[in-house]
Amino acid sequence: FTSGYSDKLPSSVFDSGRSLSVHIFDLAMNVPGGSPQAYRSAFVLLLLLILIHKAFQSLAKKMGGTL
Repeated sequence: FTSGYSDKLPSSVFDSGRSLSVHIFDLAMNVPGGSPQAYRSAFVLLLLLILIHKAFQSLAKKMGGTL
């Protein structure tokens, strides 16, 4: 388990935390009954990825390229 992991809420931008994918893994594996929360977190991650992809696709179209 080499990824960054912290179960405290960060108090500033410079504090360590954990990524959403590590959060999903932790919910699915270590929290009893955490599967529904893991699915909801995975859905949020998927929405973020789609949003980022669409934003860069739009930016590439404005710059004359393709993605």
